[in-house]
Amino acid sequence: MKTTLYTLAAATLVGGLASAQFTLSEILINPPGADDGYEAIEVRGPASTALTGYYILAIDGDGGAAGTVDTVINLGAHSTGANGLLLMRDDGTIVLKPAPAAATVVAVDSAAFTPDIENGTITIILGRGMAPTVSQDLDANNDGVLDNGIPGFTVVDAVAWTDGGASDFMYAGALGGYDQPNTGKFTPDAAYRLYDQNGAAWCWTFADVLTTATAPDGPFVFDFVGNDFAGGLAESFGPQQLDLGNSNGRLQFCAEGYGINAANGGSQKLLVDAGSLNANGFALIVGSLSGTKPGIALGSLTIPVNFDAYTSLLLSAPNTVLNPSVGLLDATGRLTSSFALPPASPVTVGMVFNHAAVILDRTFSSFVAVTNPTTLFIQ
Repeated sequence: MKTTLYTLAAATLVGGLASAQFTLSEILINPPGADDGYEAIEVRGPASTALTGYYILAIDGDGGAAGTVDTVINLGAHSTGANGLLLMRDDGTIVLKPAPAAATVVAVDSAAFTPDIENGTITIILGRGMAPTVSQDLDANNDGVLDNGIPGFTVVDAVAWTDGGASDFMYAGALGGYDQPNTGKFTPDAAYRLYDQNGAAWCWTFADVLTTATAPDGPFVFDFVGNDFAGGLAESFGPQQLDLGNSNGRLQFCAEGYGINAANGGSQKLLVDAGSLNANGFALIVGSLSGTKPGIALGSLTIPVNFDAYTSLLLSAPNTVLNPSVGLLDATGRLTSSFALPPASPVTVGMVFNHAAVILDRTFSSFVAVTNPTTLFIQ
């Protein structure tokens, strides 16, 4: 196996946001059961720093209400904790599990969270300046474009997701943030931010969350049972639940998007962050249709995908289905790749693709690390 990976990889190689001091880091808007008492938005930034002039906005994206400001949360009276986290909650009565870290500032603004944040298509914005008012319509003609932006307001971070309504709109992308592609299967209950090794915001994951009858207040575990998750998540690898008020986990491999429609085709972007220690090294992305365990033994490492016909295809025809499947990491240790599926491809709806990356050193002579796996569903 080692010789094959080296040989094929070597053969292939020869052949707008404002500078953000603060970022959105975790969002919970639709927990199981009642929303009241559980809705929360976490902000991450420098330790013990005031958020004077900052606001969180929620902009509706559903049909005729698209562009309407549903929620305005004034952060001006608050600061981050000694760990750089501020957790805004709609109620402080319920004790979340796991509990927020002692160093986190936890603030309650029940009025701002009333009514509850919409559970459908929504854009969450963090910014500073002159905030719009609740019920203000920023997209009067409902064409998916904010009429005049957000006058007097500077966006520093934004994220949006959709329930797939035909006349729905997301606004984060146009503001320099991230619009989560429609999953076609679930509407996220929560969003979870991943950060790189230097603490910079990197990519988002989205999921439905589950609790139990005996523990309704958490932990809010990601729904791997229903496969309702998107991003750099896989069962038993990386973050497995929300940890509101606690520092987020880290991944080295993230995917943008959840599934691809077999009839229409499409693509999934794959992001490798191997860290600056591996800058100018190499990444080899391998995949499987038969799961992540027990994986492929590679000396002292284990690649978290099982060897099967798809693995063999990627190794024998590199940089085709995945482009690139073998590539040079940049000066920060990153690589962007893409999985492409043409329309009407001869694949079966329900197929589950898992991918993972193997990191090689700059001399292309040693394997130094393997990443977590990512998942892609064919719908």
